[in-house]
Amino acid sequence: MLPGCTFIIDGLDESTWVRENQKAGAGDLVLDFVAALKGIFENTSTRLLVLSRDELDIRTSLQDNFTQEHLFEHKITPLDVRDDIGSYSRKIVDQELKRSSETKREAVSHFLADRCEGQFLWIALQYNYLRRKSHLSQEQIETAISLMPNKLETVYEQNCKRLAELDEMDRRRCISLLRWVAFSLRPLTVYEITEALLINEESDEVRLHELPAKIDEGFVQNAILFYCGSLLEVRSPQGEEEIGLSTVHLAHFSVKQYLLCNTPMKLKLLQHIGCFFEALENTQLAKMCLHYICWQSVRQERSCELDQVPRLFFDYAAGHWYRHFALGDTKDAQLISFVNQLFITQGPSWSLWTEWLNLSNTEGKKVLSMIEQVRIDENDSWIRTDPSRFGLVHLQQPINGHNPAGPLYYASLLGFADTVEFLFTRQKYDINEKGILGRTALFAACKNGDIQIVGFLLSRGANFDLADNFGWTPLYAASTNGHTGVVKMLIEKGASLETRNLHGWTAINAASSKGHSQTVQLLIKRGANFETKSRDGWSPVYSASTHGHHGVVELLLEYGADHQAPENCGMTPLYSAAFHGHADVVKVLLAKGVNIDFGGMGGNTPLNAASKKSHLEVVKLLSDANADIHKPDNEGWTPINAASSNGHLEIVEFLYNHGADADIHAPDNGGWTPINAASSNGYLEVVEFLYNHGADADIHAPDNGGWTPINAASSNGYLEVVEFLYNHGADADIHTSHNEGWTPINTASCNGHLEVVKFLYNHGADADIHTSHNGGRTPLHTASSNGHLKVVEFLYTHGANADIHTPDNNGWTPINTASGNGHLEVVEFLYTHGADTDIHTSNTRGCTPINAASFNGNLEVVKFLYDHGADADIHTPDHEGWTPLYIASGFGHLEVVEFLCKHGAIADIKSPAKDGYTPVDLASEFMHLEVVNFLKHCLASVESEDAC
Repeated sequence: MLPGCTFIIDGLDESTWVRENQKAGAGDLVLDFVAALKGIFENTSTRLLVLSRDELDIRTSLQDNFTQEHLFEHKITPLDVRDDIGSYSRKIVDQELKRSSETKREAVSHFLADRCEGQFLWIALQYNYLRRKSHLSQEQIETAISLMPNKLETVYEQNCKRLAELDEMDRRRCISLLRWVAFSLRPLTVYEITEALLINEESDEVRLHELPAKIDEGFVQNAILFYCGSLLEVRSPQGEEEIGLSTVHLAHFSVKQYLLCNTPMKLKLLQHIGCFFEALENTQLAKMCLHYICWQSVRQERSCELDQVPRLFFDYAAGHWYRHFALGDTKDAQLISFVNQLFITQGPSWSLWTEWLNLSNTEGKKVLSMIEQVRIDENDSWIRTDPSRFGLVHLQQPINGHNPAGPLYYASLLGFADTVEFLFTRQKYDINEKGILGRTALFAACKNGDIQIVGFLLSRGANFDLADNFGWTPLYAASTNGHTGVVKMLIEKGASLETRNLHGWTAINAASSKGHSQTVQLLIKRGANFETKSRDGWSPVYSASTHGHHGVVELLLEYGADHQAPENCGMTPLYSAAFHGHADVVKVLLAKGVNIDFGGMGGNTPLNAASKKSHLEVVKLLSDANADIHKPDNEGWTPINAASSNGHLEIVEFLYNHGADADIHAPDNGGWTPINAASSNGYLEVVEFLYNHGADADIHAPDNGGWTPINAASSNGYLEVVEFLYNHGADADIHTSHNEGWTPINTASCNGHLEVVKFLYNHGADADIHTSHNGGRTPLHTASSNGHLKVVEFLYTHGANADIHTPDNNGWTPINTASGNGHLEVVEFLYTHGADTDIHTSNTRGCTPINAASFNGNLEVVKFLYDHGADADIHTPDHEGWTPLYIASGFGHLEVVEFLCKHGAIADIKSPAKDGYTPVDLASEFMHLEVVNFLKHCLASVESEDAC
């Protein structure tokens, strides 16, 4: 988590995923979400701003997870949004009354803003109304607006009344529009919804012959927006001009809430247009998607080319039917029948659907990457799949040489119990068939915790110990996902408790790592070895400690698990818990009397780890338990040094106040004191605290390499730290160089920190701009070498102009190093300010600027140098006989080779260096085939001309 950040969650009450998943029995997801946020932001300076309507579940979740002293509330009033309301109102009026006068638009926008009572949505809902009334006078429009209801629900009721008055055909179209827009799982494009509306709800027919000849603004207004009043809106993706790719949305999420709120009054109102129930609507959409797929498969059989079949809506239907199924009535007999027919491999629908999943440039690729996307973390403790669990793997192409999965596997994975039974009993699929990743249908059902499907497959003889390609058995899959009921079923069938995956993890390792205490307890009671270690030495206690599952840690310790067993690198459970900031786990382990000062590799103690990672609560716990506050790691870092280096002020203050005051002067093995470490990393508040609490004497103390705090801060560009140190006694250190001769202004120049360079120059370092480090480079030289133009300009105009010709110890001038590193703007500046005479100057190896630029393939620099006098140097070899062409050829810089040959270097193609190699030989040696072919072509051209 980045320190000091403010994260904003806007419209938490609009989170449709919360509502949808609550239907699936996922628990109080608002509470879970807020609790997760608390865990992320705890013990940090990060702030969170939540904007939401005042709903009871959200308010309760916030109050339960954040103390009153950390919770601040502001009720938004119309006054807070007055200016924004005014701007938004004017935007809507300008858009819909664009032909009206400025005076009229200004007056109407003010009237709208005053009437809306702070409701942005109320203004948005008036855009169609304004468009229809645009011919009226200002007074007439204002009168009409004043008669409009200013409560959203009343606005929705008026729209519904208008819909009820439509004729039968238009009313059906309106209901279908609302259904698709309100309940589709992603916004549909105009193209897609146009085709979706042609699916006949009573038959398998899709009336594609009714597709419009042209989809334009007029079609959108008359065939989509007209029917639903202001309940719908069309949005165009940024930069997208094609109207058919715009998406259709509800005007606001509250429209869907209104449609689903079937009060007696509304039921009476909607008696002519029907009522909406989420599960039924999803069931209907699933059927229509399957209708469409089935109809398309028939069309495909009759068509020679797949591309001849209109498929505008196919991406959505193929990728979302199963999700609508899961959100609908899963016992609907007709829907189950449709799914069964799709999963028959001999039928055309299965072939079409699976083909779609493998077509490039389709949404099928997205589905493939979502539904069984696999990633194994460094400990192989989990495999990540699509969070909604509903997804599909690549069906046709084998992965890593393994066969694709069949219908039985996917029916199990997606939770289609009736289809699983249908495929096994009537289609006779092999119940142990392995598909993608070597997984069986039983594995898929166990992974998802589907007791009904697991029970069916086990009763039909499914092999419960058959592992996938990673060594995961069905028991492992169920355990890692905490499906205790499935685990119990597998154990009772005789599943092995000790089977290891490729990384040595057993089922109890997996369950412990993921914090499934009930599963862990069941496994222990049935005889699982709770001391078993993975190949990396991770025991169940260690993995549970690492991931913060204190309940699992307590449970394992109650059964006698070793609470100090280290993993292969020597890290103990306490160290890992402290490192990750799991205070509850630390409490549990401390209560067991663990060795508090023994932790991990490198001599790191738990206190050192917690201090480094800024886990204040853990630091307090360890300190209260008498952890050694002075103990350094193998590199000499004490806890206060680690905290200072990482900028954790609260930790530094706590440690200082609890006995580490003597350690603020203690250097590590490299001679770094806490104030030096904090200065180097730019942590001003820590620097100030240390200085004010006794480290003032250390601001002059260099480390073993001679770096003082002000030099370290200058090198890394931390101006505020540089200013503080200078103003508190380090002014004398701005001339002090470290062991390799770098002064603060040279290190700042080298790294391009212009403001630091200016500060140092203006506070006495002006005398140091000519001072070179041990390698002979001045600040102007180091800045030029690294391409820091602004620093070069500043130094040049403040006295360093005399250094423009000064070579370093190896003879490199500023323009030579800038050329070699490809810094064109610096080369141009230096050339135009006196370095024009240096473009022929070579270093001690005979390397000129054009030679250096050719070495690194810096074409633009090569061109500049050639055009400004270095044309004579393109034949000049260095002391090894390397010409620019030779060097560029050897390093495969084709564009430079082409330029040089075009401008006279073609004569050097046959010229060998001292090693006897020609440019062609060298390019061949390093397999730069394009360069070889080009040079040979040039050589052939030259020889042809000579023959003539």
